[in-house]
Amino acid sequence: MPERRRAEANALLNFGGYLPAALLPVGTGYLSDALGIATGSTLFATVLALAALTAGGIVWRTAR
Repeated sequence: MPERRRAEANALLNFGGYLPAALLPVGTGYLSDALGIATGSTLFATVLALAALTAGGIVWRTAR
């Protein structure tokens, strides 16, 4: 049964990984145009840091 759902799992992984990877830089470009490069870059770095900390926390909790 798991072999039959491999394509679905791969599609979900691609959607969940590539969509944010595409939207974050595009959103940062629009923010940089509207608010300036320093503010746009700072917000981009903050979002990435929060995502990394959240993912690290999830991994840490499930590994215990």
